[in-house]
Amino acid sequence: MPAFVSGGALPLAARNTSWDGVVHIADWYRTFCTVAGLPAKSCQDERATTAALPGLDSIDMWNAITTAGASPRKGKPMLLSSYASDPAISFGLNSSTLLVDNWKIIVGTTVLGVWTGPSFPNASGYPRLLPSVVRCGQGCLFDVEVDPGEHNDLSAEQPAKLAELQQMVRRESKLVYNPDRGQPGNAPCLAAEANGGFWAPYLA
Repeated sequence: MPAFVSGGALPLAARNTSWDGVVHIADWYRTFCTVAGLPAKSCQDERATTAALPGLDSIDMWNAITTAGASPRKGKPMLLSSYASDPAISFGLNSSTLLVDNWKIIVGTTVLGVWTGPSFPNASGYPRLLPSVVRCGQGCLFDVEVDPGEHNDLSAEQPAKLAELQQMVRRESKLVYNPDRGQPGNAPCLAAEANGGFWAPYLA
């Protein structure tokens, strides 16, 4: 997704310029910490560390953005979704999605695989589009830099790249933090089901 940065903290040399590096939404946390001039310790989740939970996934992007440098995410795979997703959200289907640089792989069966018009959602959209199933099996492969709309599956043309990303999916999937969110009928699951598959605030 495109984004823009503005404000007094942005160096003059970086204004009215563009940068095409990869940023994960989680990276804005560490980046804003840097912009605010906060010490590194204050940008850690000490409560999570104390509870032996995984560390922050956030990476500071400020230097790369302001100097047009390479993204610190370059070459680092990002598992965007995994088989750990809740059935209420995934409609009971399983898929994993991974992005590394300009390459994206989808493994398994996913929903909401649609191309939308300029104005969406509208009367032709939800709920009639649900679920729009895409069956990728061992992998649909896309070059999202050349094909941002993901129209051309390159899995047959790029078997070596497909195998490389399949291995990444298997490796990264083992690192997914998958806490016990409760069983069907418990508050979290009921909240998701009542909101069409979206998690919402709830009281346990």
